Amino acid sequence: MNPEEPDRSRRRNVRRTALAALVVVLVLAGIILVVRVIGQPEPSPTPPTPTAENRPVVVEETASLTVPENKRLTAKSFPVQEGRSYLLRFEATTTKPDGTPGSAMYFGISLACSGGGDDEVHKISGTQNLLNGEKVTLANQFLITATSSGERTCRLQMSSPNEAAAAAGATIEVATRWEETPVGNGATSFPSDGRLPMVISSGERRAVYRAKVPVEDPGQLLQIFSTLHVTTCTTVNGSREGGKPLCTATMVDERGSSFDADLRVDVLNDEGRACQSLDLFGDSIHVDRRTHHEMLSFAKEDRLPDDLCGDELQFVLAVDNQGPAPLVVHGAGSSLIAVLGGG
Repeated sequence: MNPEEPDRSRRRNVRRTALAALVVVLVLAGIILVVRVIGQPEPSPTPPTPTAENRPVVVEETASLTVPENKRLTAKSFPVQEGRSYLLRFEATTTKPDGTPGSAMYFGISLACSGGGDDEVHKISGTQNLLNGEKVTLANQFLITATSSGERTCRLQMSSPNEAAAAAGATIEVATRWEETPVGNGATSFPSDGRLPMVISSGERRAVYRAKVPVEDPGQLLQIFSTLHVTTCTTVNGSREGGKPLCTATMVDERGSSFDADLRVDVLNDEGRACQSLDLFGDSIHVDRRTHHEMLSFAKEDRLPDDLCGDELQFVLAVDNQGPAPLVVHGAGSSLIAVLGGG
């Protein structure tokens, strides 16, 4: 036998063993790879990009206003679809600096929208007397339901127009924001016609808004947006609406008005009685002679009960005036909007 034969045989065996081990390693690696690929979760789908019609519009701008002046701010357009509703809401925050002329100044701001195949101009405003050094935020809102598709154009306008005012020459910086939000078909704007303006005597509690809407789905989100424009009877001609004075000489009290405001939402059963209630808002305010105007605004949300006991909601926004002066709740500048669903 050739003496080199055993060495060759051993080398062949080693090569076979190494080759078999390599095959095993490759097979195991393939199995691990397959397991990892199969066990890996699928990537989350990319959320769809909102269309122009569904994307909220937000406009923010800071501008100065000097007494006497009216100033129009930047206009912005957005598309609307026939039959859809859109919530328009603005906020304006400012402070009359200490040391500027006058101890107070009148400040008014409004949001107006036009176009969209509708000749009607939608507008809501807010007014208040600004006291030196006091930070004030005015807010208000309205609902547009498009009668045809097209574009709406909106803008804010600020004013303090009295040339003879003690505050003539005073300048304020105003940070403004307005937004348009599509709200679908679940939104309702409650009219103030027939109830407001309303004069509430000292010691009297009145429902300034009382309205009902049908409801079908339990547990859905309820959003409320409201502003009450009130004045106190501290002068005869200070509280007017439609050119008519609402405070007579015998009603005037220079001490102003303290009042509570609260919003309750009742679920009504088949007999029209409240079987469930949500207390959504409550606040206490004093309006004195210098302020005179007050814009009480709030935005609240809650979910309806999962076990609704009825199919109708009743909204009651009430004011309790402690006086001593009578309190006027104006129709102009007051609003109440409810949005069901959407969350």
